[in-house]
Amino acid sequence: MTGNPRDPQPFPLLQWFAGLALCILIFFAGALNIFLKLPKGGVVPFLLTTLAAFSVVPFYALLILFLDRHEREPGWLSLAAFFWGAAVATLFAGIANTLLHALFRALLGPKLGDVFWPPLAAPLTEETAKGLVVLLIAAVWRHEFHNTLDGIVYGALAGLGFAAVENVSYFLRALEQGGLAALGISF
Repeated sequence: MTGNPRDPQPFPLLQWFAGLALCILIFFAGALNIFLKLPKGGVVPFLLTTLAAFSVVPFYALLILFLDRHEREPGWLSLAAFFWGAAVATLFAGIANTLLHALFRALLGPKLGDVFWPPLAAPLTEETAKGLVVLLIAAVWRHEFHNTLDGIVYGALAGLGFAAVENVSYFLRALEQGGLAALGISF
């Protein structure tokens, strides 16, 4: 006799850690080739800061998944929301932020553009990029979207992926400017 597929299941730790490792590998490949200038120290600072940024992901992912403990979401769809935040949303937000930053500087001048762009444009592009995955899941996988809590879980996982990738750049900057002590404080 098989159980109801919607019955609560234990946390899919193995799926999450395998998926997280895959996301990190994909991120490394893309970041090394496209997005990041490697710091003066080469790959080691990048690996160190990436490890720091992603080290807390399993803890926060478990907290998010625990919110919906009575009606679990499929592991693959939860991982897809995380991956969307880590890869798709960061790429979209990076491109949009770059274009809007140039537009703000052209319209307002370099000084005012640099002052007004971060609080006005960056949140709009970043939050929109992360939120799109919730709309996508609600539209395409409607049978997996039962209530508001599902949207919170998927949105939080997308935000967690985005934050982990964004933290790599913050940690790199801290490491370059102040060494390991600054990285530790930033972490």
